[in-house]
Amino acid sequence: MVRNLKNFAFFVCLFLSLIFFYRESFQSYFFQDDFFNMLLAQKDTLIHAFNIFQKPILNFYFYRPLSTQFYWQLGKSIFGWNPFGYHLVNLSLFFISTFLCFVLAKLITKQNKLALLTSFFYAYSGSNFYRLFFLSQSQELLLSTFVLLTIILFIKNSKFSLIAFILSLTSKETAVVVPIFLFVYMFFSNERKWSKLLPYILISGAYLVSRIFFFGLAKGSDYSYDLRPWKVLNNYFWYTLWALGLPEAYVNLKLFTFPTIINLKIFTEFGIWGNRTLLFLVSFVIYLFSKVKNNTFISLQFKNLFIGLSFFIIFLLPVGFFPFHKFPYSLGVPLFGISFIFASLIANLSKKVICILVLLYLGIFFSSYTFNMSNHWVISKSITALKVVTFFKDQFPNGVNYPNIYFRNSNNQFCTPIKEKFRFSEEVAYGIGGTDGLRVFYKNDNLQIFFEDLDNNRNLLSNSLMLDSRKFLR
Repeated sequence: MVRNLKNFAFFVCLFLSLIFFYRESFQSYFFQDDFFNMLLAQKDTLIHAFNIFQKPILNFYFYRPLSTQFYWQLGKSIFGWNPFGYHLVNLSLFFISTFLCFVLAKLITKQNKLALLTSFFYAYSGSNFYRLFFLSQSQELLLSTFVLLTIILFIKNSKFSLIAFILSLTSKETAVVVPIFLFVYMFFSNERKWSKLLPYILISGAYLVSRIFFFGLAKGSDYSYDLRPWKVLNNYFWYTLWALGLPEAYVNLKLFTFPTIINLKIFTEFGIWGNRTLLFLVSFVIYLFSKVKNNTFISLQFKNLFIGLSFFIIFLLPVGFFPFHKFPYSLGVPLFGISFIFASLIANLSKKVICILVLLYLGIFFSSYTFNMSNHWVISKSITALKVVTFFKDQFPNGVNYPNIYFRNSNNQFCTPIKEKFRFSEEVAYGIGGTDGLRVFYKNDNLQIFFEDLDNNRNLLSNSLMLDSRKFLR
């Protein structure tokens, strides 16, 4: 009873602190993929969306009917154009996933402290920033919820595990690797009834056949595989750093160069909060391994460490081979593995050591969060989208009576395209999802919208609605 009260108090404090830290996410507006998903939900019926034996509409070759069409249709009917409600739903899903991390860790180890620490490390990973500020990451949040629930119910021998597994597949395709982890888990458990895996394998097989031969697969250079071992290891290396809390922006800079080994630009390119994140991260890793260097201790935790590492590796497999399409949001499920490893390493250490490690980890989180608030593109894109939508809501509430809308790089009617690194109209295009944002807002698929950087003045008319893109930027 006392333990249950302590656990309850822990999660109340944890969730209240997360609400405080992520309070600014409730002000983050729709942007980029959000508008496309709105458009998709507006045009697609749920019957068609869930039918994996039909080709998708709008060339959306991602089978995510629960987390896309259903989510946005329900959201638009309840919340309309107010992002607060969507963020509340997403944060609630994040809370559920965090609690399920506790349940799963406790089921695997029977250790309450270790399970609580797993939830803590999961909740305060800097990689959560992306998922909680970008509404379209409802896909990753629903995936995390149903994958963790699938594994928990599987361990408990519940038939509802199969239902959770199916729901995870309708949230995001990366759930297809769940049977692989279930196999690994059963290998290390005392109960090895391999027949339990058969329904999951059959469902995964049917899903893959349907995706390949009926629904189709995503295409494009961003989704080209690279199976070279060093490329895959590089991907996993970055996902590990992001799981630790390193800001996503560091991926744009080579960390290792010759002859200095460490690229000294990492101390100058990302400002004071970038440097503080690095300092806390390095301190955390060094202090952690200085306290768990005992070989006997490591061997005692071998099962936990192997399960955690397997979890991380397996659930990154669907994205681990994409060299040009890697983002921290993909860590929603794999993050449990890293969190479980950290918790396993420190759960039996002294309270003093645990407190120091917890404080260092909070330092990583706070520094990374502060850095992202000033530098992450999800913030700037949402601000741009809000400015554009607000402008048109105020100036053209009943529609735009111009042959087209043209976003220029300046207010000079006769200027030539700017050949600079920073392209103003292109930034606006990224923010409002190209033509999707305003077409969804006005419910007009025929609305003509062009951007100077992408159009090179080909569709610029003397009576176009010309807008200076700079006024919509942060």
